Amino acid sequence: GVRIMAAEPWLGTGPGTFQKGYARFKPPEAEMTRLVHNDYLQQGCDTGIPALVLYAAWVFGAVGTLYGRGRALSVEQRWVWLGCAAFAVQSLVEFPLYQPALAWPFFLLLGALWGALSWHRKGDGTVPGGR
Repeated sequence: GVRIMAAEPWLGTGPGTFQKGYARFKPPEAEMTRLVHNDYLQQGCDTGIPALVLYAAWVFGAVGTLYGRGRALSVEQRWVWLGCAAFAVQSLVEFPLYQPALAWPFFLLLGALWGALSWHRKGDGTVPGGR
């Protein structure tokens, strides 16, 4: 994956084309693979290094910021955050965020946690909406 990114650093090889790029670099005795088995390297191979940096910043930035502001979350919400953090780290060795059926709930839960933070942020002790 790193060699493919080095060969196509700005735009990558195109979405879903890791196999074609891998065919250029794989040893003759190695088996062919369709995915790089790392969400972040997959993103870098498909769309280039700038997209890889933005994607990793988006995922780890959201998880990290939620950690820093986690005191405003309930105990149940902290467990959800822990699951999201573990999922983001697992993506370093597997590719669950490449699969929409797994990625959509992940980002939905991150969004729900961000919504919970904004709910607690009003500052005057009341919840948004004036209640």
